[in-house]
Amino acid sequence: MTNNDCLHFGTCGGCDLLDLPYREQLKEKELEVKDIFRDWKNLPISKTLPSPEEYFYRHKVQLPFGHKKGKYEEILTLGLHARDNSKIIDLKECKIQDETLSAIAWTVRDWAREENFTPYNEKYDRGFLKYLVLRKSHFSGEILIGLVTATPKEIPKKKLELLIEKIQITLTNMSEKGKSILAGVIQNINKEKTTMVIGEHERLLWGKKYIKEEFGGSKFRVGLSTFVQVNPYQTPRLYGEILKHIPEGANVIDAYCGVGTISLFLSKKANHVLAIESNPSSIEFANIALKENKIRNVKFLVGDSARILSQVEGSYEILVVDPPRSGLERNAVNAILNLNLRKIIYVSCNPETLEEDARTLSKKYTLKSVQPVDMFPQTYHIESIAIFERDK
Repeated sequence: MTNNDCLHFGTCGGCDLLDLPYREQLKEKELEVKDIFRDWKNLPISKTLPSPEEYFYRHKVQLPFGHKKGKYEEILTLGLHARDNSKIIDLKECKIQDETLSAIAWTVRDWAREENFTPYNEKYDRGFLKYLVLRKSHFSGEILIGLVTATPKEIPKKKLELLIEKIQITLTNMSEKGKSILAGVIQNINKEKTTMVIGEHERLLWGKKYIKEEFGGSKFRVGLSTFVQVNPYQTPRLYGEILKHIPEGANVIDAYCGVGTISLFLSKKANHVLAIESNPSSIEFANIALKENKIRNVKFLVGDSARILSQVEGSYEILVVDPPRSGLERNAVNAILNLNLRKIIYVSCNPETLEEDARTLSKKYTLKSVQPVDMFPQTYHIESIAIFERDK
């Protein structure tokens, strides 16, 4: 593939490596991780684990609404930020988003223009539509649509009905790409001037507020704000790599567990899994997953990971952490250092913060290996699995 294969390559901030053959992308990511850990002598860093799919793999899409000048008026746009952050690129195609989700996105944009919805203007703090969030289940084909708005103003019923009708037509036209079903439409209200996409309040406009997904034979409910890996083709490989490092019959803590996808995966080998997550709606879905999958050796706790880790009682040998890009909070690191663990499995989407945390964790634990995993082909993003073992 060459950069000419995408209209927006070079200006859009979504893809950085589209002009690089995939084998070279994998090597570049391995070298990037090696460079970040260059001060760690004799540290084994494996070759990057390739994704089964290089294109159209993203099953979650977050696109900001913007505007551009037309001949007589401003025109609503929908896409991604330009590389120089000067504007929203009005996307006509995307090589990494699921093709059905892209088709829905363009349908929503056309509808928003026809119905004269105003895009949110961050500079002047005015306008209505902030983001479009789309999620698709790889397992069921269900699709969830989230319209993130700057105010709680309701979307008129007739306009909503027209949108649903247009989306159903789009899905019918895309049927050769695989079966997809519209599961729900949600209005998420985000009144804050923030880089966070999803606000705290949401309103179900149509259907249901979740889609059903499956990982490793376990079924899950995924909502608009639920954290789930966006590349479902590579996720089983990522989890398989984690599972390799879990001894049979171990007691495991899974911090930052989301809806419990890793927790339930680990339950196959572990004696007991204690899973921690701060998002109450994720824990709600996680407990439903326990019942639906009839799993009895996992317990979910809702709350701050650092606080709960500092209060853990009982004997746990293994800790799995999958924190945000910013890495572990200082309180979490201190709590981990106070635990009497045999091993830490650190799943990271940012090798730089992983390396910073590794320096602090090395007070008590030895970093044994790092495995880069390509969850995000065509981009510079790198997922890694780092294994720490307690010093004897």
